[in-house]
Amino acid sequence: MKRYFVKELIHRSIKFRGIKLIRKVALFTVLIATIGFMVACKKAPEKPPVTSKQQDINGKVVDNTDGTNIFKNLSDTIKEDIKNGGTSLKIDAKVQVPKTSKVSVVTVKPDGIDQARVDKIIDTFMKGKQLYKPNELMTKKGIQDYITLMNAYSLPNNENDEIKKSDGDPIDPVAIGGSTKARLTKQVEPGASTMYQKEAQELLSKAPESPERKAAAKTLENVDESDLKSNGKTYKGFHGKSLNVVVDSGKGYDEELYTSTSNSLKSSMARIINHDSTQVYKFHEYTGSSARGMKMSLEEVKKLAQDTLNSIGIADLKLTEINLATLMPLTKEDDPNKMNQAYGLWFTRDVAGVPTTLDLAEEKLQNDESYGYERLFMLIDDTGVIEFHWQSPAKVTGTISSDAEIKPFNDIMEVFKKQFFIRYAQSGKNNENTTYDINRITFGMMRVNVKGKEDEFTMVPVWDFFGSKTSKDGKVDHTYNSFMTINAIDGSIIDRTQGY
Repeated sequence: MKRYFVKELIHRSIKFRGIKLIRKVALFTVLIATIGFMVACKKAPEKPPVTSKQQDINGKVVDNTDGTNIFKNLSDTIKEDIKNGGTSLKIDAKVQVPKTSKVSVVTVKPDGIDQARVDKIIDTFMKGKQLYKPNELMTKKGIQDYITLMNAYSLPNNENDEIKKSDGDPIDPVAIGGSTKARLTKQVEPGASTMYQKEAQELLSKAPESPERKAAAKTLENVDESDLKSNGKTYKGFHGKSLNVVVDSGKGYDEELYTSTSNSLKSSMARIINHDSTQVYKFHEYTGSSARGMKMSLEEVKKLAQDTLNSIGIADLKLTEINLATLMPLTKEDDPNKMNQAYGLWFTRDVAGVPTTLDLAEEKLQNDESYGYERLFMLIDDTGVIEFHWQSPAKVTGTISSDAEIKPFNDIMEVFKKQFFIRYAQSGKNNENTTYDINRITFGMMRVNVKGKEDEFTMVPVWDFFGSKTSKDGKVDHTYNSFMTINAIDGSIIDRTQGY
């Protein structure tokens, strides 16, 4: 698997569309996903439901006719320790709630990235520059960059790092909490690193000095892929529109745009990469410190990001999270504690003052097509926006309630504590002790499936519980991978990988 991955990165003569990798990776993610516990039985609401066509939703959503301030008298922090067998649940969490006394429940549907949006993206990032087709053969510099990366990943500080490919197929940029979609880790086979180095050196001697340039248009192209057969199963190919173009950055690398949208609009994304492939970042939570080596202030970074959204015409996504991104050391001489940093900014949908909670879980494939959760990421340093990734744009189609009643927070906590041990308790299995630390409890919105309607979805308010897990295998960060998502309307458990 590793050898195949590295050779694909080097052998650019093999045509390899980003769409295919996205689908293959998504399929693999589904195979290893764990299905969470679901609560099936719900008490019928005492108040009449809001009239709506979504019968499974309106049976739960009722108007907050009392006009109660939903977050009144809610504590800023929650502390509690509970033990069950070999499992310890330690809650020392900040409670994050929006500054609003009303919660709206709205319906949404996939919106896609059409030609008009592609034109705006190109005008924003590549205006006035000649567009070219991506090179099928890597140059000497490109191959040397990958040799540099392979050497870098053999360094002690980098052996276990999860990464994103700088010039490859689009993946979630932040490697925090849960599995990301691509890794380039330490070789597990004896002598493997040497073998890949040898292959790369052979290619290096034959590689061209400079890229072969072929002019490209900015028009989206139709894509109709054949089905993919794997392990006796058939997965439908991608059908939709895509565009992959580059421009010469003038800095020794190409700035690349890749975008694709399926005919259903569900599988939809656009990404810009505008930095050298050897620039690999590690992402961390932002705790208030400035990005090392940057002259731009965080406020200037926020303004640039907002100006970028305005230029593309994105008005319904708001800044949700900020990360610090640190460059990965490439040589033994590079001090990990002195590497330059950048800011990573996450944007999610805002529903009448309540932001969509950032969670990097991906919805399971449904009917052979995945539908990722809507979010937008920008990585910014002093040169500007060096990465832009926008996936699953949506649009609001209706309002079920502009002021929905939600369950009291104490009721939500009781559900969490009870269901947590049903899902995670080890019961002393193999004498293994596992500790779950909850340090953040967040109220926000989440997209869920509308029962019986494949192309209709609802944004509902939810409570999420974030933190970390510590066991004999070490510590696993769950900063953006919720341990549990609870529907604030009725207290049911939502499985983010299932979408309901």
